[in-house]
Amino acid sequence: INDKDDLLIETDIKATVKDNLIAIINDEIKSASNNSTHIKQTFEGEYPKLLKIFLQLSMKLDDRDSSHLDSSFQHCFITALSTFETSYLSRSLSRLFDPVNLVFPSSSSAPCPLKSDLDAVFRAISSELSVSSVDERLCILVARNISKSCELFASKCE
Repeated sequence: INDKDDLLIETDIKATVKDNLIAIINDEIKSASNNSTHIKQTFEGEYPKLLKIFLQLSMKLDDRDSSHLDSSFQHCFITALSTFETSYLSRSLSRLFDPVNLVFPSSSSAPCPLKSDLDAVFRAISSELSVSSVDERLCILVARNISKSCELFASKCE
């Protein structure tokens, strides 16, 4: 067996281990969230922390893998966590809309927003950006929610 064959065998072993590890983690995440509503709610509510843990793990695993296989651990973990991300973003949008809706009650003769009302809107925006800063992609998705919140605010001002 020559060096080329050794490299192919090593790459195959790494790919198999990687695929199996990702499959096990995906199965365990799905199983845990399906078997316990508490765990599912925690994964959804604490998604940025969960994402940060998996991103740190993927960086460590990818650093050890010098063969640069097609898919990185990071991409696979993000895919595995996508259902939690969707729920988190939905809750994020709700957290951003709540202060805007409080500023403008449903009555048509609403007064101009007070400084304290605007502070509440800005605190919600700041909080969402701060929490989402663990990942650039998550930050962009939260920024889209912030944009929707600003659009809601503008439409209610009219």
